[in-house]
Amino acid sequence: MYILGGGFIGKSINERFKDSDLISIRKLPKKIKLNKYKTLVICCGISRLVKNDSSILYSEIKKIDWIISNFKKHNLIKVILLSTIDLYSKNKRLINEETPTEISDYYTLTQLLYEKSMTDFFKKKLMILRLTGVYGALDNKNSSISKMINQALFSDTIYLSNHKIQRDYIYIDDFLNIFKKIINKKYYGILNIGSFESQSILSYAKMVSKITGKKIIKEPIRKNLRTYNVQIDSEKLNSLIGFYNHNHENNIKELIRIRKS
Repeated sequence: MYILGGGFIGKSINERFKDSDLISIRKLPKKIKLNKYKTLVICCGISRLVKNDSSILYSEIKKIDWIISNFKKHNLIKVILLSTIDLYSKNKRLINEETPTEISDYYTLTQLLYEKSMTDFFKKKLMILRLTGVYGALDNKNSSISKMINQALFSDTIYLSNHKIQRDYIYIDDFLNIFKKIINKKYYGILNIGSFESQSILSYAKMVSKITGKKIIKEPIRKNLRTYNVQIDSEKLNSLIGFYNHNHENNIKELIRIRKS
């Protein structure tokens, strides 16, 4: 498969699937050879953690145009676009694939542009995976759980704000296992991917604290656009691959081991 994107998830997919080519399009290469694979994975959207202002609109629109221009004559069988659950309305208690979307910042605007553009162009070849927060060894310590681990390993304290907020995170290995199960499924459209085990930020921190022995300090609550609870319905994914079991404590323990090595 072709994998567009040199970030954390793209690199992780490329490491797991040996029969793949990772193509970074940050500098929009003028020439690429496209005569090898029939599957395209698009995970090149800029992360909110990198930049989230109006300046990303131009660069992301250029990426979208580059993708369409370079793959319009390529005989693809399947296109998989990695998107985000941040697109969903924040007013819904339980999110499923039919939950209305809303734009809350420049990041979600560009993600919706990817979805709309790829849907218009690739039509029935397209599978859109809307992901929860993903954490793992290659995430440059940017994910919320990696930040907790980093604090625990290099200081005496794990500092938390908005510790009561419910979040759904998925470990990269679990995502890759799910990805492997669905990549050859004859499914097209939107599919939510997560652990479907929403827990408070404090609960995740307690797992890190239990393993490292470091204390937790709760900071004052800071309300912002991301101060909302996340709970996702797993029915559609379960119907496609069956129930998938996640063990956050074991995953966090594994990531701590990696960070220490």
